Amino acid sequence: MASLKGSIFFRIVSSLLISCILFMSVKISNVEALSCAEPDPPLKEMVYSEIVFKGKFVSSSKDKLHFKVQKLWKGQVGNNISLYENYWTEFIPGNEYIVFAGKDEGKLRPRLCGNTGVASPDLENQLGNIIPLTEQQPNPAPSWSSILFTIAGLIFIGILFYWFRKKYFK
Repeated sequence: MASLKGSIFFRIVSSLLISCILFMSVKISNVEALSCAEPDPPLKEMVYSEIVFKGKFVSSSKDKLHFKVQKLWKGQVGNNISLYENYWTEFIPGNEYIVFAGKDEGKLRPRLCGNTGVASPDLENQLGNIIPLTEQQPNPAPSWSSILFTIAGLIFIGILFYWFRKKYFK
């Protein structure tokens, strides 16, 4: 009986020892909290981006990034654009960037883990023809006809309410 216990104990200890040696010999790769796979080709990323532009990074304020737009490949943008931070891509004031932006939680941000980065002629050539920047017009003042139409509608609703109340709640 003693040899049976000894052989079981020997098997368990040797199995644990071999498992530890095997576990320690396996190389575990470095993993960061947010690491990115290789980005899609620029033209593919442009398909699912809402705006693609080249611009000079001007400044940041709170959670916004401010750019002076120089070239546009996709979207409707004026000479300046403000995007929300993605808190991953670092922008240095004065440097030119090509930015691929999309909506995240309803806010336009530079895409994570993509081709957004310092501008290069090679990337610009891959993106193809540029489109003209749109002129940013200030919001027009409401016209007199829309103001009068709104007032007339409110008066009409008031009259209906008065008539309904008088007829059914004597």
